Amino acid sequence: MTPPIIFANKISKSFALPSSPLSLLCAIFGFTSMSRRKALKNISLTLNKGESIAIIGQNGAGKSTLLKILTGVLLPDSGELKIEGTVAALLELGAGFDMRLTGRQNIYANATLLGMQKKEIYAKESSIVEFSELGVRIDDPVRTYSSGMIMRLGFAIAIHSSPACFIVDEALSVGDASFQQKCLRAIDTYRKNGGSLLFVSHDFNMIQKFCDRAIVLADGEVAFEGDTAQAVKFYIRHISNMAYEEMGTSDRYGFSVATIEKAELLSSSGAPQKQIISGSDITLSVHISAKESVSSLSLGFLIKDRLGMDMYGTNTTERGVELNLQKDEVIVVRFSFKLTLGAGKYSITLGLHDSNDYTQNVQDWLYDALSFEVIANPNDRFVGPAGQILHSITIGKAI
Repeated sequence: MTPPIIFANKISKSFALPSSPLSLLCAIFGFTSMSRRKALKNISLTLNKGESIAIIGQNGAGKSTLLKILTGVLLPDSGELKIEGTVAALLELGAGFDMRLTGRQNIYANATLLGMQKKEIYAKESSIVEFSELGVRIDDPVRTYSSGMIMRLGFAIAIHSSPACFIVDEALSVGDASFQQKCLRAIDTYRKNGGSLLFVSHDFNMIQKFCDRAIVLADGEVAFEGDTAQAVKFYIRHISNMAYEEMGTSDRYGFSVATIEKAELLSSSGAPQKQIISGSDITLSVHISAKESVSSLSLGFLIKDRLGMDMYGTNTTERGVELNLQKDEVIVVRFSFKLTLGAGKYSITLGLHDSNDYTQNVQDWLYDALSFEVIANPNDRFVGPAGQILHSITIGKAI
């Protein structure tokens, strides 16, 4: 049986917290001790060959500390860690670079740290430079580079090192859109060729596209591990300060002062719809009730495809509509639009929350509240997830 690329068992890490420079000096000479903060508490993780895992968590949850331990930047206080093969990481911008050296010189220095031999680096040098798109700037000192240029160079080196595992933190977020897409295509190719991936991002679409499963960290501990879609749901509920015990295993949560009672998709004639022809006029009808008087509410919906990718979403606040309900009142909110999605199966998630906050003050959140199928319009064939309004196609002679 092939051993896992990464095997971490009950990894813990803490950091000293000096209250002042004097307390630090006293601690160094043993006159006093400093308090410590536990950044990681008994973290266990197994990453197998060809597998992709997402790490999700709020700032301060322990994600960066964990990645630094897995890449050897930090040592754990306790626990067992085994790494098989080379691990390449794109963590903090500039990590592993000598700012005094040129980009080209850093290619050799950084690639050597990733285990590449000089002959291999020489063979891949031109490809690394081309991928980074730095052009003549490759021979300028790295200290003159922007954050985006540093990310370009770091990613180009890491992906060309052909690692057993590639770790990507939020560093990709500083790149421009076109280069981000280029990086994502390279990651996809790397995965399809059998590479293993640890991916840290708050982009849930990206996580569900690239990762087989996900781990949610909270306060240095594993709060959830499992399917990516379920992990994303757990994370959103977690940041809404809803205790897991109170939520149970339901895909619904909230304070429930105001609740969603009924939701359906209606045709232009008012008939409920489960199958909709692309391009049809449709109405999403949602019934809301309140146990007590509530004000400044917002109702939103999010359409996802069968893979969990976001297709379209909006809410009443974004559209300039504020919801106010009296005790025991029931209202109906109707969203009317032309459904221009491509053929396929979709779901709708509904959220009822404070108009200024959809994380902390959630009244009612229903994952996959509705499901429906879009049928291709024989008069408007197109490829892709969403259609556009094409007025006409004309052909004429060039002048």
